Amino acid sequence: MATAGQASIALEDANRFVRPDSESFQQRRFRVYSYSLSSCKPDPICKSQTSTFYNLEKVWLNGSTYFGNATGYDWVVNSGEVIATNNGTKLILNETNGGTKISSTRYIHYGKIDFVLETSKWAGVVTAAITMSDVKDEIDWEFPGNNTLAAQTNFWFLGIANYSATKGRSVGVSSATSSNFHTYTEDRLATRDTNVADRWERRANALQEPDPLIEWHAVIQISIWPAGLNTSAQGTINWAGGLIDWQDSDYLSNGFFWNTLQSVTVTCADETNVTSGTTGWVYTGIGAGNVPVVVLTNASTLL
Repeated sequence: MATAGQASIALEDANRFVRPDSESFQQRRFRVYSYSLSSCKPDPICKSQTSTFYNLEKVWLNGSTYFGNATGYDWVVNSGEVIATNNGTKLILNETNGGTKISSTRYIHYGKIDFVLETSKWAGVVTAAITMSDVKDEIDWEFPGNNTLAAQTNFWFLGIANYSATKGRSVGVSSATSSNFHTYTEDRLATRDTNVADRWERRANALQEPDPLIEWHAVIQISIWPAGLNTSAQGTINWAGGLIDWQDSDYLSNGFFWNTLQSVTVTCADETNVTSGTTGWVYTGIGAGNVPVVVLTNASTLL
């Protein structure tokens, strides 16, 4: 049973990536949308603000019952369990919950995100702070396993995990990520993406790749998830530092593994045609060149 400052809900589908298949670029784009233009509510517009996580007042604790109130709540627990403490909110991983993920209730297109957090520190356990679009374009910070002296960043296009041609980077940080709060920044600009940890940065456009990652607005997500399971691919297990030890003394003492989220600051870049009545983004159909069209709207985001 959940205790004060704690919520627990059922695990959702744990598959994070879509493998390459015969679908074309545009087929993949189209497939994620509903059959009717009126089936889905707008994605709520970005709002510049700092969320602190010393309590759960602005966190909707059960994603399955969330009804779109982005004015009343800034975050929603999609799966797993959270515990508020004086140092921030712990995201919980145990043997039965499959990890924890929380998402922002608003989307960001262009702008900057600053995550302040302490990571997990155990082999097989991964902390992630990412943005994810509705078509599975992802830009991430990840902290795999027990390597607490480095941060990793990468991007994935349309959810396709192309490990043979990854553009990921790893960088050392100034002190252990699991025992010190660091700020990890994602800077989403119109012509580039930059991820910054301490004084390090990576620019996606310098990789001579197309820059589709910020074509689509995205939600912000923070998670802890179990990569080191017998059911995981061997490459994933190796990347995460091995199998999870459920007999670890920290786990036995607490009943869970965790990371700690202290704050998230969102600074929205100016959007053209935004008015005081703008509520969000909505998909309207297919435009020139068979490209899906997303526009701003003043329609309600409530279900």
